Amino acid sequence: IDAAKIIQEKHDVPIIYLTAYNDSDTVKQAVETNPYGYISKPFEERHLYSSIELGLYKHSVNITINNNHEKTKRTVRGIIEAMSMVSEIRDPYTAGHQKRVSKLSVEIAKKLKLDEERIKCLCFAAYVHDIGKIRVPADILMKPGELIKPEMDLIKEHPKAGYNILKKIEFPWPLAEIVYQHHEHIDGS
Repeated sequence: IDAAKIIQEKHDVPIIYLTAYNDSDTVKQAVETNPYGYISKPFEERHLYSSIELGLYKHSVNITINNNHEKTKRTVRGIIEAMSMVSEIRDPYTAGHQKRVSKLSVEIAKKLKLDEERIKCLCFAAYVHDIGKIRVPADILMKPGELIKPEMDLIKEHPKAGYNILKKIEFPWPLAEIVYQHHEHIDGS
């Protein structure tokens, strides 16, 4: 079992135990190493071969799943960054704003010692927090000077518009909710 742990730390190979020990304590310890098989002696040669064949097959499937998972994560990141770019193209006045908010959010999250998954969530939510500005007419976004009340009211609707854009996408994080709430005050207003 100790050897299996060392092998798994250094190499990505499937482990199959072939042992004379089949007491419950040994089996429990072996299970912790996530083996692809556990064969007790005496054994039949065909059982060993079929366990090796199944172990190699399951291992190759796991590699494919892990590769696809990594590719999916890169795709999600790319989609989020593309959404951010689209939003900034529509509002060049705030170009770079979403990236800066993302960096700042991540730094604050690290100082708060949030876990890696929450930090990733904040990073991505910050990247798309202004996506709803796509629904605001360009002449209002780029208007020099002060906005009149109806124009300002349109700007204030961008969190809800962003929520409506994102709510149907099944991200692994609550991005739509965060975007919806990003201008919310402590008192809920």
